[in-house]
Amino acid sequence: MMLADLPPAGDRIDTSNSLPPPEYPGYRSLWLNSGTAALALALLHARRQLPNISTPQVIIPAYGCPDLVAAAVYAGVTPVVADIGLDDPGFDLEVLRSSLNSHTIAVMAVNFLGIRERVEAIKAILPPGVFLLEDNAQWHPELNGSVNLLGDYVITSFGRGKPASVLGGGLLLLRDGLEFDPDWLTQHARTSNSESPLVRLRYRVKTGLYNLLRQPRFYYWLNRNPFLNLGETRYKPVADIGTMTPSSRALVAANVRRLLAADRWREKRYDGIFADLPTVTPLALKWSSRRGRLLRYPLVCDNGHQRDRLLGALQRQGLGASAMYRRPLLSISGVAGQAVAYENPRHAEGFARSLLTLPVHSGVSRQHIDRIGIISREIFESG
Repeated sequence: MMLADLPPAGDRIDTSNSLPPPEYPGYRSLWLNSGTAALALALLHARRQLPNISTPQVIIPAYGCPDLVAAAVYAGVTPVVADIGLDDPGFDLEVLRSSLNSHTIAVMAVNFLGIRERVEAIKAILPPGVFLLEDNAQWHPELNGSVNLLGDYVITSFGRGKPASVLGGGLLLLRDGLEFDPDWLTQHARTSNSESPLVRLRYRVKTGLYNLLRQPRFYYWLNRNPFLNLGETRYKPVADIGTMTPSSRALVAANVRRLLAADRWREKRYDGIFADLPTVTPLALKWSSRRGRLLRYPLVCDNGHQRDRLLGALQRQGLGASAMYRRPLLSISGVAGQAVAYENPRHAEGFARSLLTLPVHSGVSRQHIDRIGIISREIFESG
């Protein structure tokens, strides 16, 4: 049997053509060097609009990527962690409401793997002057306008493993009407409007190597190497903010269009497998009204023991399962001391213990999904 492992997320990079980057009506686009940099610049811009708040705060969900904290720290804004709902990656709205105060300048509404936050409800409870940031790093807006963007700032990412990866870069959308000073941008973001032939060559080699190593027979050796720690979650400070390189930006449109044209049959096949299993909650079915195109297929098991058994069985078979961040945000290494909690995030703790995600990228076959289904049923039925 050939040794092969599925990557947990993302897809190969389309390098075949360069089209004009997509546009988003009602927003001004700023193409930056990462999604985290886009978050940081959004918070810097929000601070600029509210100069009278000397100790600004931003509210973020208690389960999420530590890059949320890193962006806030870079911008000089204190991240305040508010709990999520029960079996829900989105905020507990009552906790969110209680955590708002005179220091709050913004709330980050995070789209989790394609499950949209309730941005309309959040926007309705925000006091005047508090900005709404839509973090769509794990999802990309449909270009046909089927999902309205409501944030004052909207962020997406093109980094490794993201929905439309080009191995780097991020997009910050500023709502029309927000004050914007080009000189201010120059002060906060270095520009990358030109590239040397050597830099362009390195990027082409990098994308080619990435596409090669995503193939299961090669990814196996990366994934099983104990020294690489692939997928490890850790806090990484923001080094700087810059503009997106021309080489990366040239590939955005083709990869976004390919993403949005892809058939979602893998999601539907998972739906059929997990809909009738009583000891697991498929979040995409539970929160179907908020469901969009998924980056991974998320499940919440009844308990941590069950999750760990299933995760171990699927990983031994190289089927691309992942536990995501594994712990609530404040418990991730490096975050302590950088953020504060409104109250004990008990729902986030349970969510982190019980979450498991499954791959939906183009390398996943029907045979892969059926094997995942057989293994899952065996684990759940054995207790």
